[in-house]
Amino acid sequence: MEKRKRRAVFSAKSLRLGGYSFVISAVVIAIAVIINLLAGRLPVSFTKIDTTKSGLFELSPQTRQIVSELASEVTVYWIVQDRKEDTTLENMLDRYRDLSDMLTVKKIDPVEYPAFTDSYTDQTIYNNSLIVESGERSRYVPYTDIYVTTYDYSTYYTTGQVTDSTKYNGENSLTGAIDYVISENLPKLYFLTGHGESALAGTFEAAVKKENIDIKEINLFSLEYVPEDCDCLFINAPAGDISADELQKITEYISGGGNLLLLTYFTAEKKPNIEALAEYYGCIIQDGIVIDSDGNHNLWGYTYYLLPDISSHVITQPLKDAGYKVVMPIAQGIIASDTPRDGLTVTPLLKTSDGAYSKIAGQEMTTYDYEEGDIYGPFLLGAAITDSSGEEEGKTVIFTTGMLLDETASSYVSGANLDLFINTLGWMCERESSISIHSKDLPEAYLSMQTGASVSITIIAVFVIPLVFLAAGLIIFVRRKRR
Repeated sequence: MEKRKRRAVFSAKSLRLGGYSFVISAVVIAIAVIINLLAGRLPVSFTKIDTTKSGLFELSPQTRQIVSELASEVTVYWIVQDRKEDTTLENMLDRYRDLSDMLTVKKIDPVEYPAFTDSYTDQTIYNNSLIVESGERSRYVPYTDIYVTTYDYSTYYTTGQVTDSTKYNGENSLTGAIDYVISENLPKLYFLTGHGESALAGTFEAAVKKENIDIKEINLFSLEYVPEDCDCLFINAPAGDISADELQKITEYISGGGNLLLLTYFTAEKKPNIEALAEYYGCIIQDGIVIDSDGNHNLWGYTYYLLPDISSHVITQPLKDAGYKVVMPIAQGIIASDTPRDGLTVTPLLKTSDGAYSKIAGQEMTTYDYEEGDIYGPFLLGAAITDSSGEEEGKTVIFTTGMLLDETASSYVSGANLDLFINTLGWMCERESSISIHSKDLPEAYLSMQTGASVSITIIAVFVIPLVFLAAGLIIFVRRKRR
């Protein structure tokens, strides 16, 4: 009897069923392992879908172009202590790494290697900062540049409080650093002086440097011509007029393929040479300050803080596509010439509504309403001009207020004025690939819970649920065995 029982246990049918179960289990496990291995090789964009409203983790076309076309090796050193990694930054670095085999990300723990950063920078090292290196060039990206907090003091006068806003600027900072270390020749922006020009505000100057554009001052009184290495000549809202000699030097520079960025500034005193310079490039500057009576084209309560329509151009298209507005306070009006010179092309960038008019009295106006003698619009407030009449094509961009580069004014439109300025320099210096990447809003909704609740959820997910399934499996097994 005992032998028969043993034979029954080890019968062919039992062995066959057990063999099938073993093979099926092995196949399922093998498939699971293969799926996990393949998933580990997929780009982060497939395995970690960006569901944030602001597209926090999505990389811009500019970044994709620069990184995917890397011709030399770039190393990004992530200066971070173990277990103190910024997950948002980590997600972004993974996406950069997926774009090119030429880019490597290495973690450096400052506790283990305290002297590592000494050869790169003498600045304060913050946790989760970056150092980008390629060849002999390197750039330090502090954590304070990755998360940028701005303060709005205008609310203090109405609420008694200063509001602040923190934006994620990681992509802009990292892409700019990569572009810097791989660029052989950095463009030069020459800042004209000697006429009471407005200084470039700190935020705008820092943004220019992040775009890897060198800024130098120049005084044309003592020079025979504009230097040959000048990629763009910048005249920023001069209080006084340029001389006839300077006018000639500037026009000769542009006809030779040079680029000019001109911001005008209204004063009661005329500036005939500045006006002649603009008119030579097809833009006739009107007297007075522009008022726009259309409520959709000005800031509420300030009809001289203009919100112009944005026209399509390489400079403005990123802003237009994103639905941003630009604010132009205390601006002059421009009318494009009906008979421009041969080879001259004037493209509108910013335009008022049909309800705009220019107040001849300027800053002495006593009313914002239209008065006899004022000039009806519409007007251009910005224009891009190409001049192909010379041996090489020259580019000129004119904006009609120096307050375009005012930090407070730019904050009214979420920094769109800054983006417009950087985009303009990118077009003129032939660096469209590094056109400004807008900072992104951080997600406002977070899942928060107390420590006790967190521990309870962990116990349930890790122990209770698996035990329930195990117990159910045992019960089913025992019942089937008894049949």
